[in-house]
Amino acid sequence: MKENCGSLGFIFFLLITACTPKVEVNSNISTTLMDRTWRITYFVDSTENETSHFDGFGFAFSSDQVLIAIKDSITINGEWHTGDDDDLTNLIIDFADVENFKDLNNDWDAFELTDDEVKLRLSNNTGIDFLTLAKN
Repeated sequence: MKENCGSLGFIFFLLITACTPKVEVNSNISTTLMDRTWRITYFVDSTENETSHFDGFGFAFSSDQVLIAIKDSITINGEWHTGDDDDLTNLIIDFADVENFKDLNNDWDAFELTDDEVKLRLSNNTGIDFLTLAKN
């Protein structure tokens, strides 16, 4: 029964998040991202929770649009920038073809921004993907 409750909770979260109205995130997303390092606290790709693929990684967004993921002696380089689409701020991430990290490559809609957390979503042909970054 516990597994069913967890599954129902996850489905409820997806439905509520998908049905919430679009919230405009101001252009401070760049400043917020560059102000500190981040970690991935939630990542759902095509209904699969893949958060654990990024356990222990810190993400640093630099002013020259370089995105670096660091864990112990592992460093993975990528790129990032922001844009606007349908009155939403977008976060574009590109880690090229690096295993697991390539799943982050996309044009994410930022739907919630606080000093401590950035919530992103992506609608595609397999559903809605979610990515949450929390400050370290």
